[in-house]
Amino acid sequence: MRPEKEPISKVEIKEKMVDNLYLESREPLQLKHKESIIFIHGSGMNYLSGQPIIETFSQPDFGYRSFTFSLRGHTKSKAPENFAQEGLQMYYDDIEKITQYLKENNDI
Repeated sequence: MRPEKEPISKVEIKEKMVDNLYLESREPLQLKHKESIIFIHGSGMNYLSGQPIIETFSQPDFGYRSFTFSLRGHTKSKAPENFAQEGLQMYYDDIEKITQYLKENNDI
């Protein structure tokens, strides 16, 4: 009898669009914490700046469900037509949309 192979990845990676916002998640095969981590990037950055962080915290040693996303107008997220005239409120709204979505889907 052959020994059972260990899964190639111990983390499930998901991508999703939430109201024109790109959301990426990492979920360990075995959660160690009920809390989740949401990475929010700074100005001039995007979801990619959070990938190393969410990748680290989703590994078996840590075991957190982790998320990163791009605010409107950043890589993979759609910019509104009046993007240049928008202010910080737009970004607050994006954060609220993502956290509300995650709450509704029992991810956080």
